[in-house]
Amino acid sequence: MVLLYNDCEVRRGAFFLRSTRTLVPITPALVKDLARMITLYVVVSCVWLVRRPTKLFRPLSIGFFPHRPGPWYLIWNVMTFLGARAAKDPRDCDVLYYFEDATQAKANLDRLIEENRHVVNLRCTDIGKDRVAATFERVFGYPLSVDPRSHVGPAVRKSVQNAAHDGTVVACPLADVPEGVVFQRLIDNAPDGAHVQDIRVPIIGETIPFAYIKERPLEIRFANENSRVSFHETAELLSAGEVEKILAFAREMHLEVGSCDVLRDRVSGRIYIVDANKTCMGPPVALPLYDKLRALNRLARTFEAYVTGIAQRQGGAREGAPREGPSGR
Repeated sequence: MVLLYNDCEVRRGAFFLRSTRTLVPITPALVKDLARMITLYVVVSCVWLVRRPTKLFRPLSIGFFPHRPGPWYLIWNVMTFLGARAAKDPRDCDVLYYFEDATQAKANLDRLIEENRHVVNLRCTDIGKDRVAATFERVFGYPLSVDPRSHVGPAVRKSVQNAAHDGTVVACPLADVPEGVVFQRLIDNAPDGAHVQDIRVPIIGETIPFAYIKERPLEIRFANENSRVSFHETAELLSAGEVEKILAFAREMHLEVGSCDVLRDRVSGRIYIVDANKTCMGPPVALPLYDKLRALNRLARTFEAYVTGIAQRQGGAREGAPREGPSGR
């Protein structure tokens, strides 16, 4: 059993992530993805080595609680590309950031809540599929969820938990409905009838800086294996009204920095938000390296502006910050 970084270890021929208790089998496809991730890690680390000493960006310090992100998380890549640092002492940081890779918050956040200080994503404590669907319907005015007892036709059954990738198409109505799952509309997001397209929307504050299209074969529509990912300007994929609704959804979810997965139904043209994530990994592995760097540059500048504004409003690091955490694991 070999320890990898802070949160990952090799266990019985698979990677085990402690924070999410996920076991990822080691396959040729995973090895290929890891090679791409290591390449990005090296490039981003080189950018950090250049930008920190020359101060091309202001070296912001971010205090994470309860965990510090590993290099497979998007926020790590954004911070490193920016030349920022993860503070070890929360009394000596510009901005506090709640970072916990869990569907529902498990950490005790009372001390952070009691502080008179802005904490990024502090109120984003539940990103379960049930809450996502309820919030979506409230903001957009039309439903994603279906009642499997009365719905007639196909539906998608999936776990309430985030990042399970266990979606299954089932025929409704159903007599027995298990706990811990949700049932949603089967959205036709395969423009060519053979490959589904998901729109990944990064969100920072009140900004959607760009978007990705993630493609994979229809037969593995619910898998986390993209055959192609492409970078797009936001206006290429979403109307101004849709952007406004997505940002309203993020506000309802208290998601300040994170991402949403959006599906567009090819028949009705409507969009559906099927996932919200505050601890995204990325950029997507299948995205070409040039576009990964373009995305990170855009995200870094947007993130810098957002957290600099927070730091300025609260006067930067303060002696009143909590004395325990943020800390590494």
